[in-house]
Amino acid sequence: MENIANENRNLNDFIQSEDIKSRIGVNVDYYVNSWKKITQEISETSMDDKEVIRKISSKHQFNLGAFVFGGFWAAWRGVPGAWAAIILVSVIQVIVEMIPETRNIGVRTGLGVALPVIFGFYGNAMYLVGLVKSRNDSIESVKPSYVRAVIALIIVGASIYAELALSDYDF
Repeated sequence: MENIANENRNLNDFIQSEDIKSRIGVNVDYYVNSWKKITQEISETSMDDKEVIRKISSKHQFNLGAFVFGGFWAAWRGVPGAWAAIILVSVIQVIVEMIPETRNIGVRTGLGVALPVIFGFYGNAMYLVGLVKSRNDSIESVKPSYVRAVIALIIVGASIYAELALSDYDF
């Protein structure tokens, strides 16, 4: 297998390497084509440049799977920060439910919509940034994982359960 940790490799080489394709797992062609579009202006620069990471992070391209499945998609793909986002949104939603004055102002709905929208529009770039940053890690640690997705499901399920337990809803 190719060594993708090569310091001199540019983004285009990185995206098209066999090693990165094995890290993607499912939908390789979709992600490679998406990342080519995202990086076409910056593909000849070094991956170790912080400016490159910033430029990638600012690019958006819609990903329907990330939009529909939001945090579950991000957790499954191993997107950096996915856990923090899922837990933060879940905790905020429970806190909002605990405060009677905030129950009906749409905060929960807004938070529930924000995460999928962010992952939908910036998920591909976030995923690429995560792979660039973890290029020295083992392949198994960055491949898509159903275990991460199930853990995300448990966190969200616990949050929903807590919201329902704290609410005044009659079942």
